[in-house]
Amino acid sequence: MTTQGPAKGIVLLKAAGAAALIGLARMLSGRSALGHGRRDQEAGVLSDGVDAGPSRRPTTKRRLGSVLRPNGVGHGSSDRPRSGDESRAKRRDLMTYGIGYTLALLLTGTAFAVVTWKWAAGATALGIIFALALVQAVVHFRCFLHVDLRRSSRDDLQLILFSVLIIGLMVGGTLVVLLNLRMRMM
Repeated sequence: MTTQGPAKGIVLLKAAGAAALIGLARMLSGRSALGHGRRDQEAGVLSDGVDAGPSRRPTTKRRLGSVLRPNGVGHGSSDRPRSGDESRAKRRDLMTYGIGYTLALLLTGTAFAVVTWKWAAGATALGIIFALALVQAVVHFRCFLHVDLRRSSRDDLQLILFSVLIIGLMVGGTLVVLLNLRMRMM
């Protein structure tokens, strides 16, 4: 299949959008990449579709430090139902990942569109792409690395800022030396 001109960019954006929607739908429905959800595992079906049978199901033996509930399931066992706070936290994390993925796709697609369809010329296009890259870095820090301005995340933020400072000094120093050498050789 060969496409020419703007049609190639449109096909790319449609494919990326379809992949994003499929991934988001699977993430929100709780299904894994193989299509088997948590319900299949609870019913005794392994992820490869084979019935686990009675010998392969998890046992409810009493563990040290766990208290048995009336139905025989201990607090420390892995087959207990999730509490409301845990399920809300998981859903919030999944929504954050979905929003971050969508924003990353939009920012990347916008940068490609600026270059492909020549929405801006020369230095303006370069400035737009740098701005989109900066916004995308912030999206990655916030949505995927969970670095924000809360007090519990300030250590992570300070570590990242210090790393950026060191890398900036190294790159800046290298450029100063190279430009100085270039000027002396001219």
